[in-house]
Amino acid sequence: MTKLKNPESFYKLFKLFINREAYYTWTNTEKEELKRIVKQSTYCYTPQLLDLVLQALRSLTIVFNLDEAFISFFENKNIHTDAINKLLDFLQQENDWHDMVILSKIIKEEELPLLYPRVNNPNLYHVLYNHLPENTSIAKKVAEHLQKEYNYEIPEPIEKLEKARKQEEFNILFDKEKFYLACMNIFQTIGSTTINIRKLRVSNRNNPQQINRTLLSFLFDLLPEGQENLTKTEVEEYFKNYSGYLEDYLHNKIFKALQSSKEGEIILTDNQYEHISNWFYKQINVTHLNITINKIEKKQINMYLKAPALLYYLQSFDFIVPDEKLCEAINNPYADFDLISNRIQNKDLLHSEIVKLLRNYPDEIDTIIRDRAVYGMKQKIKEAYPIIVEILQSDFDAVCKENLLKEWFTNQLPVDPILAIRTTFNQPLLIELCQQLIRQNYNEQAKAILPKLLDQPESDKIYISALNLLIWLKDPKALQLSVEYTKKNKKMALHDPFHWMDTGLSLPENYLEYNDISLLPDLLNYLELCLDDTIQPTREWNGSKIEHNLTHLAIQSEEQFIQVVSALKNFITDHTGKYPDVERIHFLIEKVEKQYYEKKGQSYSFKESLQICASL
Repeated sequence: MTKLKNPESFYKLFKLFINREAYYTWTNTEKEELKRIVKQSTYCYTPQLLDLVLQALRSLTIVFNLDEAFISFFENKNIHTDAINKLLDFLQQENDWHDMVILSKIIKEEELPLLYPRVNNPNLYHVLYNHLPENTSIAKKVAEHLQKEYNYEIPEPIEKLEKARKQEEFNILFDKEKFYLACMNIFQTIGSTTINIRKLRVSNRNNPQQINRTLLSFLFDLLPEGQENLTKTEVEEYFKNYSGYLEDYLHNKIFKALQSSKEGEIILTDNQYEHISNWFYKQINVTHLNITINKIEKKQINMYLKAPALLYYLQSFDFIVPDEKLCEAINNPYADFDLISNRIQNKDLLHSEIVKLLRNYPDEIDTIIRDRAVYGMKQKIKEAYPIIVEILQSDFDAVCKENLLKEWFTNQLPVDPILAIRTTFNQPLLIELCQQLIRQNYNEQAKAILPKLLDQPESDKIYISALNLLIWLKDPKALQLSVEYTKKNKKMALHDPFHWMDTGLSLPENYLEYNDISLLPDLLNYLELCLDDTIQPTREWNGSKIEHNLTHLAIQSEEQFIQVVSALKNFITDHTGKYPDVERIHFLIEKVEKQYYEKKGQSYSFKESLQICASL
């Protein structure tokens, strides 16, 4: 951004920040620049500039916290003093909480006595307290002032109350007797032997501390279908007759609570950990960790009810489990395969199970097969290779097959098995194959496939992709066809087929590097298309690619240099007035001349330079 040098420049800029939307859009991309400008503005400080900054921050506090970029504005001692006094005036006159939010970011503890005689609103002090860093000396001083002057107790933060509530709801799940007594106590609290659970849950939302929500959820689950009322006798009968089900219910709730909690939100005691450990080891040997799927509708997954909890505990705690049991989970999408595969000590067993799973690919989840096949390729499990080749020929998920093909080449596995089955590939997979072949420098094999895709492409996307791969391979006909397509469809066909792709190759600056001077007319035709506003461009600027190839063509020899420069001058003459941007071709000519003479490495005298230029 241009350096701002006077107060008027900063006035205009800071006025923009009073518009919250404009500020948000701008600072998302230029936050560091904003910090620099704010710091710079302090050297042009005026009272009017302070007013603008405070107005902007008043607006911003409605939806944003005070941005750190503006904090540096108040680091200057004189500006800080002026700002404190200005904000105290505002607070004394208007009682606006936005000003207190701003003040909270810049006021120092020793400046609090300036505030006390001028602000007499306890709610504003509460705002100040809420925006000060927690458990700091200045926050404690504000709380003490509220208590002393206004007998105003700051309530516990909602987050702290919520954490305590969740911990209480979690703790009660570990003792069936306490859980039972707490359920019975609800009837006593209500003062009735019959309660309407639905209404009680609704009323409890406004006072979540009244009744434990875990208990209400349990009672709601006991409601017979179509009923709203539950009697004390019905609850007592459940505890008497369904103790085993209750144990499973409580353990499921323990698992769900831990799974959904944030780090540090629930504290697990040693006794609770032991309780979970005992349940885990009791269940792990009698519960399968694998999944089965519906062969007709593969999205339907069947899994043992306790498997999700066991997997969660297995992945959260250092419970010791035999390798054979861990291998059960390799087809489970809810299992952390990286963690489980690292836990398995017997890698031969794991690799054998991977191969067994891959053989069953028609009856497994496509993404699981893909991921385990990728693991097999990375680990060089040779028994998996023929199965992967078979999968690539099948009606397996198209995207997954593309992923597998990429991994096959990334892991530098033999190319011949893939080429042998290429006739079974659909056209998108053939495009992917050609990209991978070029990555590994199997250019001739790619050249044998791509022209056939141009004859009967299933879509424009396939046609354009094949053209651009052939252009990468310096096929002259492909460039001509690309020009024809662009002219006919008014849509730019030229784009780098490896744009944003990590090819692993040492790539040139630009993939267009034809050496053949006979292609100069095609390149000039494309240059014109790049100047034509009616042509729909791709996301890349194709003009730079054409200009690069023209430069590359010119520096191959003196003869080609003369031809290219002459053609470009004629191009300017022929198209002046037709395309507004044609004048920039003069810069291209300068670039061509510079690179040509740099390559020749010769130093010409002034007279020699005049003779060369006169001949062009």
